[in-house]
Amino acid sequence: MLAASPTARIIAPAPCRSLLLASGISRNRLVQAPASWFTLAPGVFARAVPAAHPTLDPGIDGEPSCVGYLLRHPNGTIYHAGDTIPHPKILAEFSSGPGVDWALLPVNERNYFRDADGIIGNMTVREALEFADRIAARRVVPIHWDLFAHNSVDPEEIQLIHRLEARRFEMHLIRAGQPTLLVSSKAE
Repeated sequence: MLAASPTARIIAPAPCRSLLLASGISRNRLVQAPASWFTLAPGVFARAVPAAHPTLDPGIDGEPSCVGYLLRHPNGTIYHAGDTIPHPKILAEFSSGPGVDWALLPVNERNYFRDADGIIGNMTVREALEFADRIAARRVVPIHWDLFAHNSVDPEEIQLIHRLEARRFEMHLIRAGQPTLLVSSKAE
């Protein structure tokens, strides 16, 4: 991908940059994941949001060691949470904003038995749904639920809990390999 795009750069937190450097990626292609808005392309902006995987740890110079990303473009805002669990500092990132058009939230539950087996999970289904309401998401895409067989959630459970709890947002369950265009109407 980098060979095909000679001006492309990788935006990542410090631990990921270290791994990328060790794999042979040039330092000048790597960029710190900034907490303030920066321009990706004309009219397209991004910023890093802290993530708690499984804790919210400050890394080098107070920079979060795990992050998600907010992307803002002319037709709306997309939040990709990355690997995370709910945390007050993450929710605070959304407290003064208008919400997000699309929230991609990790739903591969952590629990006592998975923890005992050394499996680091993310949000439970109910946590993800409540998190989505608290950040005023209009549409939610559960992610990670089908990433690993030993750490997955049944998609019917996700849909059932969403329906039973009568959440305010739309649920879009996307299966691996299913092409999907995340767009919003400016009229919303």
